[in-house]
Amino acid sequence: MPFFNRVGSSFYLSHRPDFAGSLDKEQMTQITRFWEHGQPGNNRGDWPRLYFFIANLRDLEKRGVPGAIAEIGVHKGTTAKLFGRLAPHREMYLFDTYEGFSPRDTQGDPSGAAPGAFMGSLQEVKDFVGEAPNIHYCKGVFPDTSAMVPEAERFALVHIDCDLYEPTKAACEFFYPRLSPGGVFIIHDYHSGCWPGVPKAVDEYLQGKPERLALIPDKSGTAVLVKSAL
Repeated sequence: MPFFNRVGSSFYLSHRPDFAGSLDKEQMTQITRFWEHGQPGNNRGDWPRLYFFIANLRDLEKRGVPGAIAEIGVHKGTTAKLFGRLAPHREMYLFDTYEGFSPRDTQGDPSGAAPGAFMGSLQEVKDFVGEAPNIHYCKGVFPDTSAMVPEAERFALVHIDCDLYEPTKAACEFFYPRLSPGGVFIIHDYHSGCWPGVPKAVDEYLQGKPERLALIPDKSGTAVLVKSAL
């Protein structure tokens, strides 16, 4: 049987990879249900992206990498919900304006995006993801909201999904130094071609850093690095 099925203009994974069979069946059923049918958004049907997250979160646990999880660009909360399900013991910081793109960030951005795009609702995300003492909703324009992170906090996984140059650059500057050795640094839309400010910001920041990005063949062109121990 073919590994991929073509639907419209995108390829979608039609079979679970072997490692997924070792996951708790009920948990996997719940995850795949909300990934495909939960909050509206670009995750729907992007199975390579889902399994990439599962594999790397399991690997962080296996390697015992310490630290919290951060997502910068939450939108509807689908990825945040996944993180909360797979790593419920970790602190999780969810950064977003929860009001769409800020005019401060869209001005002069090479994407030409308009303020207010990707409009969301903080309460809607809370209702979907859930509320718990370890989940921190950081509402506002980044990096202003970085003040909500305790000085001593370090991160095992950082997921940057800002789309625009300025917040992507600010997220790299703030989180890379706080990423634990062996931690995973994930940049959405790095090689999608849709958001030219993202690779520009990331490439500028990573100049001279010891790591290199690996490209993930999900729908929106994710890239990832693992923080060096050096």
